Amino acid sequence: MTEYGFKKDNEQYVLVQKLSEPQFSVHFVVDTKKQTYSVSVFDGTEEYLLFNVESSSGTFVSNIRQEVEEQERKMLDACFEYANMRKIIEKHIIDTYNPKTEFPWKEYPTFQTFKASNDKWFALIMTIPAEKIKAGEKELVDVINLKCDPNNLQKTIDNKQIFPAYHMNKKMWLTVVLNKNTDKNNLQKLIDDSYLLVSNK
Repeated sequence: MTEYGFKKDNEQYVLVQKLSEPQFSVHFVVDTKKQTYSVSVFDGTEEYLLFNVESSSGTFVSNIRQEVEEQERKMLDACFEYANMRKIIEKHIIDTYNPKTEFPWKEYPTFQTFKASNDKWFALIMTIPAEKIKAGEKELVDVINLKCDPNNLQKTIDNKQIFPAYHMNKKMWLTVVLNKNTDKNNLQKLIDDSYLLVSNK
């Protein structure tokens, strides 16, 4: 991230970029300790609060949002090689299972749950510090937690792309890293298995 212009400030990585509107700037903040990612817009030294008010729909704020979204897309593509893979997998899940999706934790805005028709999770996508699943890694990664048949769990985990579950029952769940090395066909099978395991309950 530092190669793109992020500055490290204790547990945070901060990127400030100017917008076309004079005095306006967008601030991208990644907090590796709290595992959060936030975007805010400033008018000079004061935060432009209308940016985060969904009901605000005037031309000015809409143009600001559009420009910020474009800068954010470029930043994600440049800094996080897994960003597109996350979008691909999200689309696959939604198109295939038509699940109920939620971002249930305000303090973790990148954590997205997917529920089967019985209102039980079968997938959870998160952005987390890589060191949470693999010691010595310092970057942030996108991962997906999936339910797995306990009889197949250990032979499925390779500790390269597939790990014991982060923050969930390691006897029944696993965590798959979403990046350029993701085997999409294998991952889609694991998602299918998770959906069936949860749906049959």
